[in-house]
Amino acid sequence: MHKKITLEGYYFESVPFLVGCDMSDIDQIVSSIHAETNKPVCGVKDWLWLEETQAEGMPKVKIYSRYVLFDEHRRFQEGYWVFTSLLHSLHKEWYIFETANTVYLLVGDGLRKSIGGREIKEGE
Repeated sequence: MHKKITLEGYYFESVPFLVGCDMSDIDQIVSSIHAETNKPVCGVKDWLWLEETQAEGMPKVKIYSRYVLFDEHRRFQEGYWVFTSLLHSLHKEWYIFETANTVYLLVGDGLRKSIGGREIKEGE
């Protein structure tokens, strides 16, 4: 079943995506992230993977989340929404989404949408 979502000028049908990590694994995963980087971690649920399809190279990807679980830098309170900057790297555990300044931990179910004709830009 597809869900129709409206997001800041985007209107599209989204399709199911892989699930993120389990809530019970958050502490262990955050510890392993801290062993690899000094970037702050932000845990999110109810997320949407937005990608601009391109002919070549890695697609431009951002995450929109309707619910922040925690943010180590306290930029967002629990329950707030967040729209990330562009994907910088994706770890082998694909639910660890890293931008230039933050590591986002994708928790639970999420949706994925290719945007195609709508360009995703840094800072948008």
